[in-house]
Amino acid sequence: MLTSLAWKNIWRSKKRSLIIITAIAFGLWGGLLAGAVMTGWGESMVNTAIDRDLAHVQLHADGIYVVGQTESPDFPGTGM
Repeated sequence: MLTSLAWKNIWRSKKRSLIIITAIAFGLWGGLLAGAVMTGWGESMVNTAIDRDLAHVQLHADGIYVVGQTESPDFPGTGM
């Protein structure tokens, strides 16, 4: 009973109800758009940092790393 009375009251003023529904729809759409832009921006920043700071090739001075060596010459006994 109460639900049907509320439903009738909502649609008593159709113009006002449609304006409110449209405003809610635009608000939800704007919130989703803002969230998507922020997520994309964050992912772009991470990808840019990775691309800028990491490479597929790393150059080291002679003697820093020997193939098959398990210990670091700087930290003997640590296995690093």
